[in-house]
Amino acid sequence: MKNYYDHRGEELTEEVIRKAVAAGLAVISRSHGDWRTMASLIICEDKEEAERQASRDTRGECYSMWEESWCDYPKNAREALDVARCIV
Repeated sequence: MKNYYDHRGEELTEEVIRKAVAAGLAVISRSHGDWRTMASLIICEDKEEAERQASRDTRGECYSMWEESWCDYPKNAREALDVARCIV
């Protein structure tokens, strides 16, 4: 069994992730950490929240690049599943 987790560390099912991607409710949050770019999956309650999350981008606005974060929609369900499995 594969384990999938959201940005809060809560376990998700593959079905929930696939449905969220199809509905436009899945957002990938990226930041720097451990000397690499890290990513986590956010499942939003509604499209407005997803749009707000997906538009977040602090690159170039922070004192240090290690404080930067940016979000976008997953390209497809596979990318969202990989992020939720901590593969990305």
